[in-house]
Amino acid sequence: MLVSHDYKFIFLKTRKTAGSSIELLLRPCCAAPGVKVPETEFLSSRHGIIGAIRQTFTVPTPQEVTP
Repeated sequence: MLVSHDYKFIFLKTRKTAGSSIELLLRPCCAAPGVKVPETEFLSSRHGIIGAIRQTFTVPTPQEVTP
C-alpha cells in the first residue's frame, strides 16, 4: 500500500494487474525528495506511507524438509 500526502493518492495493489510495476513507479512520490527507500522496508513520514514489498514465499521441496 502506498499513501502520498503530497500528491493526495492512495494506491492499493491488486494481483495480476501490473501492480508491482505501478507500485515501483509511485514509491518515490510517497517519500521525501532524494530519499531512496529499500523495497523491504516500511516508511512513514509527513510525505506519505510506503509499505514493504512482500517477499515471494517459496514452498520447500521434500528434500529440504527434515523429518
